[in-house]
Amino acid sequence: METNYWFSEQSREDLFEILEYIAEENPSAAQRFSVQLQTTCALIAGMPDIGVTVEYIRQHNIRSFHVKNFQKYMIFYKQHTEGVEILRVAHGARDLPALFNG
Repeated sequence: METNYWFSEQSREDLFEILEYIAEENPSAAQRFSVQLQTTCALIAGMPDIGVTVEYIRQHNIRSFHVKNFQKYMIFYKQHTEGVEILRVAHGARDLPALFNG
């Protein structure tokens, strides 16, 4: 059985901002990012334990995993019985604790 994944409203906003930012400099890189994001989300959905828990968000059972071929971008997700919810997508240089604690 294939596991499903879906994007939260906040992760959709994150993706819009990220794709807009990347596309300003390199539209083809934005397209590659989009493809790799979908590939990585499918991987996570099939193996939800692949990500690592992060100290500052462990209490929420949230895991993170890097976007394939875009290692500076991280996908934060939570496993549910019906699949995986993509909560946030962010560049690793951001104040990541503030994404979840502020």
